[in-house]
Amino acid sequence: MGYSGSMTAASQQEPTLGVFVNFWAGSKLGWWLGMDTQVSSPVTGNDGSRTYHVTTTLTNFMTAQEAKQGGGYIVSNNDKSLGDADPFIYFYAPAGGTISDVTASNGATLGKATYQGLDVTFTCQVGDFSVLPKPNNPLPVESTVTYSYTVTLPAGVEGDLQLATTPTLTKYHQ
Repeated sequence: MGYSGSMTAASQQEPTLGVFVNFWAGSKLGWWLGMDTQVSSPVTGNDGSRTYHVTTTLTNFMTAQEAKQGGGYIVSNNDKSLGDADPFIYFYAPAGGTISDVTASNGATLGKATYQGLDVTFTCQVGDFSVLPKPNNPLPVESTVTYSYTVTLPAGVEGDLQLATTPTLTKYHQ
């Protein structure tokens, strides 16, 4: 059905930024999740590298009334606030590239790692959640969080920056 893929460092032929999100608790909150990523035109450095300014915005479209009526199965029994999402978000740099200068408008704690040769920035877990880690990335009902960051491609990488992202149901909320 075309819903699978991979992010690997095997090729720099089509530099691809990966932006992926998932929820820490089982629910139907994905219905109310909106995600939009905007990539600027590249700025070429003296060394031939290319830098892109990127913003990713997550929106929780759920209303307070929907949260009140939804029940735990639909809106998640997320601590004390029904309908509040705590999504994990992962930013995968293109093969050979890096992600830097990451800020989150909600104060999310972000970590860095390498996964299969790729630079990855992600929301960190908080608390002692040894069985089910919870991210420090609040997205309350009727709110938006914006992540701003820089993606840099080294000299010699050809092609325009592509985007691979988690599909959402945003178009049904417009």
